Amino acid sequence: MLSAQKLINLKDGVMRQRYVDAPVEEGYVDEAPTTSRVVERAAWSPAQIIGLAGGVVLIVIGAIALSRTGTDFSNIPATHAAVAGFGFTCLSAAVQLAGGLLLLGASAFPASAKSAMAFVGVLLVAWGIVIVADVTRLFTVWGYTKNTGVFYIIVGGVLLVAAAVSPIFLSSRREVSRRPALR
Repeated sequence: MLSAQKLINLKDGVMRQRYVDAPVEEGYVDEAPTTSRVVERAAWSPAQIIGLAGGVVLIVIGAIALSRTGTDFSNIPATHAAVAGFGFTCLSAAVQLAGGLLLLGASAFPASAKSAMAFVGVLLVAWGIVIVADVTRLFTVWGYTKNTGVFYIIVGGVLLVAAAVSPIFLSSRREVSRRPALR
């Protein structure tokens, strides 16, 4: 009895195909050998889409704020700017830009998207609460206003909920076909 296999594997579960020629079982001589093919597609999660959107929002607002404040980190209190009703300095704009890039990069894979969304979401909610609670102390160095704190609480909350409820979808399909017997 002979059996052959052909495996195609791409890293990180992107696509795997397996062909197996199964031998004829004893007692079933007139039955032709079967070929089984299993195709596994990449796992995905709605968390990836939400993480991508959250990362893009943080990046766009942070990049606009950084372009308006400049990159003079020697005199941070002099670099105040407002973007979409939120206050920033060059330091807070750079930190937001880095957080958005982290979230965007982690959204490539479902498990890392969920983990990064939970991590960044907790940080945003906690930092937003600190900003809302004591905005006067944080205005000089960070340039934050109460609107910025509320924005961080909302974005962080959305990221946390999405990370908690988003499933990871796995898909595979199996096809079995029969070959005609050779004479």
